[in-house]
Amino acid sequence: MAVQDETSSAAAILSALSAYEAAEGAVRGRLRDSMLVCENDLLALEQLIEAQDHHVTLTPSNITQELGISSASTTAMLDRLERSGYLRRQPHPSDRRKVFVTLGDRPIEHLRRSGTDAHHRVETVIADMPDGSATLLVDFLSRLRVAAEAV
Repeated sequence: MAVQDETSSAAAILSALSAYEAAEGAVRGRLRDSMLVCENDLLALEQLIEAQDHHVTLTPSNITQELGISSASTTAMLDRLERSGYLRRQPHPSDRRKVFVTLGDRPIEHLRRSGTDAHHRVETVIADMPDGSATLLVDFLSRLRVAAEAV
């Protein structure tokens, strides 16, 4: 492949990735706006949905570790989400120093539905790909991740 072709291919790929990121960011922005939460709040709620779906209980420490934020930031976020009704803290049954964090009473079906819809749409796109291209795409994305982590 000529250098010019490689350059234009790289530009086209980067442009397509950027457009995808912008579209995904817009969807997340609409979700945040409709729920009146920030990005970390949304990530924590997604983590709680995942935990609930897999019958796993989370502690504030689990959320702190997953989000990579300080315990003080986690506490402030959990306080905010609890006041909003999105989550509830429950005492640990055997360790009075610990609490579990679970989803609250405020409906979050639009968040769950959004994740499910996105997952199904991605599965449809993947199913429509030519044979063998999924393997190439996984390899490409893995290499791209390694390159990004090296920066």
